[in-house]
Amino acid sequence: MLIRSAATFVVMMLCVISPAGAAQYSVSDLVNLAQSHSPELSLLQGRLQAAQARHTNVSNWDSPELRMGYGREANTLNRFRNSEYPNHQYDASLRIFPRNPWAVGATKQRLASETEMIRLTQTEATHQLRLTVEALYWDLCYTYAEKQIKKQLVDIRKAQSKNTETLLESGQVSLEESLPAKLRLLDSIMELDTVHQREQELLAELGKLTGVSKDKILVEAPQPLSNADFKLPFDTWTALALKNRMELDLYTSSVELAEAELKEVRIADYPWVKHIQAGYEVRNDVGDRDSAGVQVAISLPMFGGRDGDKEVATATLNSQYRQREQAIKMIESEIRHLIGQFQTLEQQWIIHHTEMAPMVNELRDSIATIKEQAGENSDSYWAARIAIAELEAKELHMLSTYQQLYLKTNAALGIHAQR
Repeated sequence: MLIRSAATFVVMMLCVISPAGAAQYSVSDLVNLAQSHSPELSLLQGRLQAAQARHTNVSNWDSPELRMGYGREANTLNRFRNSEYPNHQYDASLRIFPRNPWAVGATKQRLASETEMIRLTQTEATHQLRLTVEALYWDLCYTYAEKQIKKQLVDIRKAQSKNTETLLESGQVSLEESLPAKLRLLDSIMELDTVHQREQELLAELGKLTGVSKDKILVEAPQPLSNADFKLPFDTWTALALKNRMELDLYTSSVELAEAELKEVRIADYPWVKHIQAGYEVRNDVGDRDSAGVQVAISLPMFGGRDGDKEVATATLNSQYRQREQAIKMIESEIRHLIGQFQTLEQQWIIHHTEMAPMVNELRDSIATIKEQAGENSDSYWAARIAIAELEAKELHMLSTYQQLYLKTNAALGIHAQR
């Protein structure tokens, strides 16, 4: 059994929140707008396209070189005369630079890993933006509902203060006795203002992310709770989180990238053809002569001393392994903590549901009788009305806490499930 006012309050929220005929945006609309307006996602999309282009355009050859030359040579017959038969020399050579196929394969593997990391980062950023918008949206919804209760409490305290003023004017209470009602009214007005400011901050933050004006955001009513909402498959959560969490995919991709970088460094020590040169030379003097030849240069990088690069790549790889193991432990701990929070909230809900709600409903039924018998001058009448409003606020807080935990569950499990 819930406090009956809560059900009435939900109906009131559905009827009051949104102006009729106004074009408004639901939470799914806001998520889509935020994703389309996000500079970070646009930047990641550009980085992804660039990475894909680099991976596609890896070549097995460096740019070739074509060399051409001409020379003239003449013998001196005496101090004033050169030979009538100078030597003309023409030469041309083509040099090509084939890349080490194993090195090319390692480079492609590294670029593929970099591309996958960027893709996963983009997916994770998209998911996080969805979670951020949903958290802000539902915080706004429950803040709006809290403001309605605070308004109701202010109205009650205003009526109580006005009634106290009447009693003061008639001499039935002293000035000192009338002050507590005014002070409590002041406290309620300040609390209402605090909630209103919080509501405006949330609207501004959503507007910043989505580009939607405040009056175009459709605020939904709080979702009611029941015992069935606490019947969750806790025993499957850890396995589900380890399967779906994007952070683990990112750590796995980081490991693969580190492995590819280490492989690339090791292969760089393999001897390979530096270049192949084919040349042709012609000499024209007393008799024409020509010559042709092929040269092959072999690179021997193993004598270059790249042990430092190998140590750095190995250390990076080991660090990525450790980070992934630590991430798994943190996720398991996060799931255990989340389950504990649900169980604690369930105990609070059971107490509220079985003990407090029936008493408040009985109190609500008796308010009319108290007013009829003792009138509005009775302290019990005002105390009962205030108590009901405060208990409605407490119930709303539990509803809000459950919604926050539900959103945390989506984030922790790497899923997107609707209640």
